[in-house]
Amino acid sequence: MDLSFVVTDPDLAEAFTVQRSQGGFYGAGGWSDNYVTLNYFGIISIESPRVDDDQPSATRTHETIVINCELPLYVTRLSSQDEGSTSDLVVWHGGNYRVTATHDYSPRGYWWATAERMLGA
Repeated sequence: MDLSFVVTDPDLAEAFTVQRSQGGFYGAGGWSDNYVTLNYFGIISIESPRVDDDQPSATRTHETIVINCELPLYVTRLSSQDEGSTSDLVVWHGGNYRVTATHDYSPRGYWWATAERMLGA
């Protein structure tokens, strides 16, 4: 069953921005990512305590959001072809959120992800 019509429904979904790492380099002051900005559309909500139970307790320190969208979101990738690609950053309602987990439901027409707010960013 294709549920992409739900995550793109204008009554439920909204536009948000994704900053995706395209690798990086070591420079003065340490590692520096090269980002490309992507425009996404999907359903974003504040994470419920039930979903939060799946995350290690040490990582549950800031507001977390749940994202359902048609396009993939990525966490830090460690394969040789993606070397240096860090987690996607979601910009939503003026806050920056780092993607912490993803699930590929593309056979059903969507991707599911959680992202944690980055304080001070």
